[in-house]
Amino acid sequence: MPTPSNRLASQASPYLARHAAHPVDWYPWGAEAFTAAQARDCPILLSIGDATSPPCRVLEREHLENEQLAERMNRQYVNIKVDRETRPDLDMLYRTAAKALLPDCSEWPVAVFLTPDGAPFHAGVLVSSAHGQDHYSFPLLDHVDLAWRTQRADLAQVASGIRDVLKRSMLPPPLCSAQNDWTRTVAEHDLPRKKAPEQAERDAPKHPSHGVLSALLVEWHLRRAPRVRTRITRALHEAQTETHDWLAGGFVHPSRPVEGAAPLLIKGLDENAALAALYANAARAFGSAQWAQVAIETCEFVRRALQLESGGVCTAIEIDPGLEDG
Repeated sequence: MPTPSNRLASQASPYLARHAAHPVDWYPWGAEAFTAAQARDCPILLSIGDATSPPCRVLEREHLENEQLAERMNRQYVNIKVDRETRPDLDMLYRTAAKALLPDCSEWPVAVFLTPDGAPFHAGVLVSSAHGQDHYSFPLLDHVDLAWRTQRADLAQVASGIRDVLKRSMLPPPLCSAQNDWTRTVAEHDLPRKKAPEQAERDAPKHPSHGVLSALLVEWHLRRAPRVRTRITRALHEAQTETHDWLAGGFVHPSRPVEGAAPLLIKGLDENAALAALYANAARAFGSAQWAQVAIETCEFVRRALQLESGGVCTAIEIDPGLEDG
């Protein structure tokens, strides 16, 4: 049987290549993995992540490098690793499935269990023990394996229901009537209120919702309501104060601290592009030279730091204080 490095080392994704030496017998997404699952008549364990996610780093260090866990994963499942940055379609599809299966925990790194033809039927979180060799993920893996061998019909019903959920999620939304006062509806819903100091200290700062604030800017142009302007300026000021990099330009992705992991400072292309447009539109709406400068500096950061010589653009860059080379 090929080693994991033979499968992932040749992948273009740095995230996948980083998992090539793991004891987990990873497959990239593709026909080979599904053929193997059908031949073994075993379920698929799908793990989706990206290179700049702190929880994915913890998963890699504490779980996927664990020899005992890897042995159990390899024996019971065909294991597929996906980079969400290169396959956003799979990320969206299986994130929707994970949310339906596990409403309280739908963010990666959630493990989604699939039938050999790719239908989700279960989801769970791989977690580790802080003491000794025991691994808290073993019961999850054993539970799904036992259910697959003894309750196949029940799992097929679950998979059928999740298929229906995914089909509905892919339907286009109903067309909005031009008479619908949708911007006023958005304006009537409060943006998240400022948290108490003790709660703010525990949580990571948040970027403003690009979609909500863009709708509020439209509402401002239509009706010039002072309270709408106040909400926009408050949200943009908080983001500028908490996540804007005053020295190098651009915005740092708000990252919740993960116990046992060095903090990661991440700047993503999608967030910075959306925020640059948002601050530019707000600067034009309110005549703010300061916000115009934020938009300019953010665009300059994208061009300077994310543009590749080959002509492509990086999806994100990171500074990891836990690495010696910084």
